Amino acid sequence: MENNKLEIGNLFFNKNKTIRKEKNMLLQENTEDYSANMLYLSVLNQFQDLKDAYKKNLNNTIQKIGKSNKTRVLHSMINSKGGNKCQIGYGSVDFNTLKQIPGIVHMNGNTLNAIVIDLNYINDELTRADLAKKIIKLKNQIDEKIKIQTIIDDLVDFKLEKIDIEIKKTVSEIIDSIDYMKAVDAYYYLFLSKLVKLSYSGKGKDKIFLLGKDIFDIIVERALTGLIIPEERYDEIKIAVNFIFMKQYLNITDANIKTNLIKGFGKELIDSFFEPENYPKIKFSDYDNIYDLAKLLTQKEILNMPPNTLKQRIKNVAGERIEEVLPLNFENFIGYLVSCLYPNQLFNAPVIDKDRQDRLEKLVLNFKSKLII
Repeated sequence: MENNKLEIGNLFFNKNKTIRKEKNMLLQENTEDYSANMLYLSVLNQFQDLKDAYKKNLNNTIQKIGKSNKTRVLHSMINSKGGNKCQIGYGSVDFNTLKQIPGIVHMNGNTLNAIVIDLNYINDELTRADLAKKIIKLKNQIDEKIKIQTIIDDLVDFKLEKIDIEIKKTVSEIIDSIDYMKAVDAYYYLFLSKLVKLSYSGKGKDKIFLLGKDIFDIIVERALTGLIIPEERYDEIKIAVNFIFMKQYLNITDANIKTNLIKGFGKELIDSFFEPENYPKIKFSDYDNIYDLAKLLTQKEILNMPPNTLKQRIKNVAGERIEEVLPLNFENFIGYLVSCLYPNQLFNAPVIDKDRQDRLEKLVLNFKSKLII
């Protein structure tokens, strides 16, 4: 009989229910609708010279970075025989929520059709307003061209030529305003995230999960550095971290989470953690977000820490944009960790544990063979 359990460190997870379902619709697959809110700037491809200029800008950027796994991947996408897979869009990011992704990956089966980055995400606050004006102008120009095409008169050809010149000028301004270092960072991050997602159905996912959890352990440990915590409570912190990590990233029942924790830490320790004598029981339903770790540690009277304080401490360790990545899916978290191995202007985050992150990149890139670029 096939063993239906997947061992991950000291934990065991149901092989058929390992990864939580999508929590957002920004990574849609097998559909021409890239995103409900994404404006895909396919108009770039209507002007061969601008299309070539964008491709040249990307190639020049990766040459500046130097040879690495990152640049080899980017080179294969930019110079694919099927055309440049690195495309641009606008409008998928909702800055009113922490659940932000710098673009979307469009697949057709195992074929990578395009990675479309959201220019709004890679722009800083100072340039977003100017970009928004250019996008609005472009949309108005395209609408005007469509309107002209419905009119029959002797000046149609002249009007179309004129509006095409205006459209081309606006598109040129847009591609000239792109921060290409951030752009290639976003393309690699999204590519990695897609590979991690592919790993869910292949060998190696257990190692990827374990390494990701280990690095999260390190992040939390450093975030709590300097706080006075009795040594006898260290095991409880480990239980809390494992519990929250599973709640955030695994699609398994609360009962299975507890079973996994018992296999890792022992029944006596887990029972005393969740059902302590003379204290309220821990309700699993009260903890769904990764940042609920602060609430759990406070309820256990290990620390008295508001969630925002924990967020800030984690950001101090792992970079400002980790705040946006952690509430997403596991693939985004791993994509972030691997992306940050390199000097990265998009995330501008430090390396947490180079050895583990190097091993993560190697494991993730093993799944590149599953993609047709």
